[in-house]
Amino acid sequence: MPIVELHKISWKYDPKSSNVLDDISLEIEPKEFIGIMGPTGAGKSSLSLVLRGIIPDFFENGVLEGKAIVSDVEVTASSPNLFVDIVGSVFQDASSQILGTTVFDDIAFGPMNLGLPKQELIERVNTYIQKLKLSQKINRKPDSLSGGETQRLVSAGVLCMEPKVLVMDEPAAELDPRGRKDLCDILDDLRQDKDITVILIEQDPELIVQYSSRVALMSEGKVVAYAPPREVFKDKALCERIGVSPPEMVRLAYVLQEKAGIEFARLPLTTDEMYESLADALDIPGASSTPSEEPVYRYVPFEKNEVPLYQFDQVVHTYNTPGGPFNALDGVSLNIYKGDYITFIGTNGAGKSTFTKHINNILTPTRGTVRLKGKDIQGKDTSEFITEVGYCFQNPDHQIFSNTVKEEVAYGLINLGLEQDEIDRKVDDVLELLGLSELKDENPFNLGKGERQKIAIASTVVLEPEFLVIDEPTTGLDWVESKQILELIETLHQRGMTILAVTHDMRIVREYSSRVVAMHQGKIVYDGDVGGLLEYQKLFESANISLPPILELYHKLKASVPSIEGRTARTIEDMAEIIMDINKTVQLNI
Repeated sequence: MPIVELHKISWKYDPKSSNVLDDISLEIEPKEFIGIMGPTGAGKSSLSLVLRGIIPDFFENGVLEGKAIVSDVEVTASSPNLFVDIVGSVFQDASSQILGTTVFDDIAFGPMNLGLPKQELIERVNTYIQKLKLSQKINRKPDSLSGGETQRLVSAGVLCMEPKVLVMDEPAAELDPRGRKDLCDILDDLRQDKDITVILIEQDPELIVQYSSRVALMSEGKVVAYAPPREVFKDKALCERIGVSPPEMVRLAYVLQEKAGIEFARLPLTTDEMYESLADALDIPGASSTPSEEPVYRYVPFEKNEVPLYQFDQVVHTYNTPGGPFNALDGVSLNIYKGDYITFIGTNGAGKSTFTKHINNILTPTRGTVRLKGKDIQGKDTSEFITEVGYCFQNPDHQIFSNTVKEEVAYGLINLGLEQDEIDRKVDDVLELLGLSELKDENPFNLGKGERQKIAIASTVVLEPEFLVIDEPTTGLDWVESKQILELIETLHQRGMTILAVTHDMRIVREYSSRVVAMHQGKIVYDGDVGGLLEYQKLFESANISLPPILELYHKLKASVPSIEGRTARTIEDMAEIIMDINKTVQLNI
């Protein structure tokens, strides 16, 4: 019997508005791992609220049709507090679920209300503290955590209750790639060991294909596909039409089919599947048991023969925590030059966000100096940087405060004393560029996280600063919106703006940036061009940074076909060219 049954679910938040969910029916079997994907506004988060019973219970003006049944409980007709042991959920905005004054207290809150015996409660809480890698944070206040740590905290609190069904709404959006995989491993272990059913809303197709038994694609409030991942992503036209990005290996298969007529009898979803198909079809010999020795990377600060725009000199920043002083930056030296497009990469807690907050004195060094155009910036107020440095926070809600989108984007221009006509023109141009024109009179906090992210970027770039610092520019955005943001940033860079982007999205690193800085444990471990970084596989491993699928495939092929050494493999198109050049004389039949 299905553990989840949706029968003709339709929902609108107001009787006068259009349906956010439209005639959705589907069933989920016990112990399944279901992935849900779709563009922003498709109805994914609303569907998760239906499964948790928050819709319709918390929305008195909403209109619901149909019913949702979870473990024989009609959740759409019951109070959510009556089935907390049946359905557990992590919301898109993780911080809205925090209730405890410390990390330990917050995780313990849920299972404590289940009435567990004290010893079982403590053992269970400690188990999930360790699983989610929060052991060093147990006495910290939740509001002192980073975005990724907050997501791990909220996930720990929900998983600790061990409900029958877990509904997770982008629970790992702010985690690094390794952290996202670790969380999904935990979910999959729970599915198998505790007979828990997992429903994961996620933008990353690589996670979806690795863990999901079935995928539900959503668009405009409807489920437009519901099938195993291989079947869903085989429909290229559907994915393109609704704006969902297939996994990289699927996209590579599309390119190989279009450019070389290569047909895959079994669509490869992962790097291993693609390599196996290619090795057989191209008659590639097995990888050598003694792979060529990779050169050891030695960090040398990147320099140009010009005065840096910014200069960090042996910067240390120390946080005082309940566990004692902690150096988030540990002797960092770095030069940033006018016209750079730098991406900062590294795991959560590596020091990336702490570094960027020194650029406009949001934070000041414990030791060391930061210079702008040769002058020490110590003592300057953050407001003095408004026309020189634009800063977009990792969490857009940290910089949004106006009642409408248009007011939010115009705020900085008003404070610069511009004429109203010029303000209106600049605001309208940016809103049009980011696809926000139709939302200009909306309250930003009534919009989705992806839209709030775009508003924060708009309110920053409208000031046309010389230098743009953007922390996780694509977090919470779907594939189409991500491309819009990245193309906007690229346009700004081409116009002369210096860009520094902190990101876990290796597409930005591979396809857009001219220079990459990798951080690990408060130190810079790489600073140079992108091509150089991609050759140092061991550096990725030592810094706990996951290789993207295209680079995994490149290194697998390089071990078997040494002739491709030195080729560029930054994009899917690059990888396709390498594959087609490996053996041009063989008619591929995969």
